[in-house]
Amino acid sequence: MKWKKLLLGVAMVVAGVGLSRQTPAYGESWLVQQAISSAPQGLALPNYFDTNFTAGNAASLINSTNPKTPDTQLVQLTNKTDQVSWIWANDATKIKLSQNATASMWMFFDGLSSSSGDGMAFVMQNDGRGTEARATSLNGANVGGETLGVWGFNQDYTSPLSDSLVATAIKNSWALEFDTYANRKTDKATVASPAVMNAFDADQNIYGHIASNYPAQAATYQIRNAGTTSSPAYYAVLDHKGLIASSNNNLMTNGKWHHLTLKWNAEKKTMTYIYDDKNPSTGKPQSGQSQTVAVDPNIIDPDHTGFVRWGFTSSTGTASETNMVIFEKLPGLVNSESTATLTDTTLEQAVTDGTTVYAGDHLKLDYDLTYSGGSQNWQNIVAKLKLPANVSFGGDDAGHIGTVTYANGDTQPIPVSALSGQELSFTLKDDLSTDNPTAKITLNGRASHSGSAGTTVVASTTSNFVGSNAITTANVDGFNVVSVNSSMTLALTGDSASATAKPVQTAADATVSGKVTILGGTASDVTLHPTINGKAAASVKITAGQATSGFTYPVALTDLQPGENVITLYATDSLHDVSNEVVTKLDYQAGKLDFGTIGENVNYTAALTGNEQQVAPTTPWKVNVNDTRGKGSSWKLMATATPLVDGDKELSGSLVYKTNEAMQPLGATGTLITSHTNNDGATTPIDVASDWNENAGIFLEVNGGATAGTYSSDVTWTLIDGE
Repeated sequence: MKWKKLLLGVAMVVAGVGLSRQTPAYGESWLVQQAISSAPQGLALPNYFDTNFTAGNAASLINSTNPKTPDTQLVQLTNKTDQVSWIWANDATKIKLSQNATASMWMFFDGLSSSSGDGMAFVMQNDGRGTEARATSLNGANVGGETLGVWGFNQDYTSPLSDSLVATAIKNSWALEFDTYANRKTDKATVASPAVMNAFDADQNIYGHIASNYPAQAATYQIRNAGTTSSPAYYAVLDHKGLIASSNNNLMTNGKWHHLTLKWNAEKKTMTYIYDDKNPSTGKPQSGQSQTVAVDPNIIDPDHTGFVRWGFTSSTGTASETNMVIFEKLPGLVNSESTATLTDTTLEQAVTDGTTVYAGDHLKLDYDLTYSGGSQNWQNIVAKLKLPANVSFGGDDAGHIGTVTYANGDTQPIPVSALSGQELSFTLKDDLSTDNPTAKITLNGRASHSGSAGTTVVASTTSNFVGSNAITTANVDGFNVVSVNSSMTLALTGDSASATAKPVQTAADATVSGKVTILGGTASDVTLHPTINGKAAASVKITAGQATSGFTYPVALTDLQPGENVITLYATDSLHDVSNEVVTKLDYQAGKLDFGTIGENVNYTAALTGNEQQVAPTTPWKVNVNDTRGKGSSWKLMATATPLVDGDKELSGSLVYKTNEAMQPLGATGTLITSHTNNDGATTPIDVASDWNENAGIFLEVNGGATAGTYSSDVTWTLIDGE
């Protein structure tokens, strides 16, 4: 006898007897509707599963009614007594056994506590029936109850063999069961009534459990005799591998969504299942419970196809249960992950669980999305960001709140219009793929304090990245925002306060002047936080006296580009005050490109031997280039030479430019000697000939028929701006 609770205004208890059908009570239906209206984010299913459910299959598709998770579809497996259901991946979504694969999903087991039945199972199979595979009797009829739609049907209680169990289970399969009803009836009267089938869990406690094994293998079942030798009554007990058990009914049937992650290790041939690894309310990762078991490909893929179909089966008997699954990540389709990093750029530290930041601190929030393979690109990704409370994110002058930077070099501004409260939603313009595997979302904000308390506790937040074929989540840890009782303002002074950009030619000119005012406290030091052309520069610490009386911040010429430069500055102090930001401009007149010292005369002397010879200079070359234009400037040096002549006699030979790799005559056509790009902003003159030696430089090439004389040639050097 199984008991069910019926809620009709007042609590009553009625008995469900034998195999009689029971309709879900009002209270159960309300709970199910609550589950659908709070459904976590999931995928739409028809592209990946066979959803043409045939007669006898109780499965159905339900659309989420949660406005925060649009386009999410749930598969409802059972919702009444005496049902069998199944949903299988289509051929394109099979698992490739030679590759690692990860699947994740949300599962709902109703909230009927001890009266729920019977559960569901995740299954991998190569049954010849394909997407119609399920447990049946020997005559092909669907069988439910303790089979969960996948295990064998104990049809012959008079036989000590497991033949009928193996024959009626899903062939060539491995199953991970989520069993919500303890089947522990081993008395002879029950065993001798095969329609009851109620002994698989005789070795388990009275509560639900999670376990795995091979449904169509004889070793999975232990055959025992509830009768005598002369009057036997044989029943089967499942061998529960990788068991996750509980001491109460909250493991599954507590009316909440439960998250499951499955990880197939192709090299080790193992499956790891992690249950309850996400909080159903917040989506925040949690440790959960896990087991790792061996899965033999020879059993689930005996024909060595290299693939396995996967999906869910479910069944009920005399007890009902509304089972639902939401698919989040499909194995092998898209391998992707996302992480979130919050950094206090004011304090220059990562913000992790319990970290303290101060009101006004500048914070940088990065979300990193990574694609690491799969049969499809990660497509149509919608970022649904839940931003931390007590952090204000504002748009810049162009109306952008942040930027997406892709591995392929693309960038995407994020409009401030995409922000609603602390929720930000937008679509990434690029799919992620092998050729474009990463995307970084960067947002800049400031910590704010709320309430009168000295410390505000900010809860962790979880964001979703919802692609059309994969969904990932990223969590930002909770932290504390501490208010301060003092305040600081920063103002520009002198020519830095001018609306006109300050001209800069030398390091002495490249300065920003300002002054801070501190109210409500006495600080010992002040730190200046500069940003130059949008890139953070090293912070500079000065005394509080210097800051309040007026300071000068030197800007390194190496950080400036030719022309106008935008300098943004804010200050902090030892009291954790954070000032306002100020902006000024420097117009870097970046010098010029010209020659320095050039050698006037270079001599070559040699005795003629009648053979071809190469002669090194007896005096060194001097070729200096001055480039004071600053970082990013570039130039190239070319050389030409006239023929070597003595009066009206021309030398049989020429000047040549030689490197370790090649040798080229100098003539009327320009020869490239060297090129240079200023990557570090240095303005020191460059001596082009400083590394010339016996194997590199300008040499005199003399042919065997040359005659003696004093020959001369004019070498012309040409500097060209640019690469």
